[in-house]
Amino acid sequence: MNFTLDDADPSLSFSATGWAIQNPSDPDLDQFFDNTYHVAQQDGATVTFVFQGVAFAIYGSTGPGHAKFTVQYDNVVVNNLAASASQTRFRQKLFGHSFGSDTGSHTVKLTAVLSGEGLAGEWLDLDYITFTSSSNARFVLPALRSLMRRFRLRASVSGRGFDHPHS
Repeated sequence: MNFTLDDADPSLSFSATGWAIQNPSDPDLDQFFDNTYHVAQQDGATVTFVFQGVAFAIYGSTGPGHAKFTVQYDNVVVNNLAASASQTRFRQKLFGHSFGSDTGSHTVKLTAVLSGEGLAGEWLDLDYITFTSSSNARFVLPALRSLMRRFRLRASVSGRGFDHPHS
């Protein structure tokens, strides 16, 4: 099963400082998933999420003035990743990883790198995150529960997928 977490999802944990949200008058706002994004404006700003599954991907915009970043998943750190590009593009995969058949709980942390030798990046946009769980997952994410409450849906997850209870 594939899941998408918008940047505004409460299961994403942003560092207390260094992040801003989209400007409502941004002319490109409709290019972002759910018309929202977070922008790292301070070196070292982080966002962390935990999921149970086999793969994840982080999406944002790329373009001139976009910064570098690092991603840590579980105990692996990937440095020197860049969102810089000659033209601005939206909903771009910034990083992704597959754990193969390891469906355990995984922690992922993105850190903005906005300063340092040779860096010209001024910001880093985070638009959304996707992850894949095994088809027999026996959990309901807080984000899924929140979404279900928001739309007043009732369902439970079983080894066979979603069971829809009768009202």
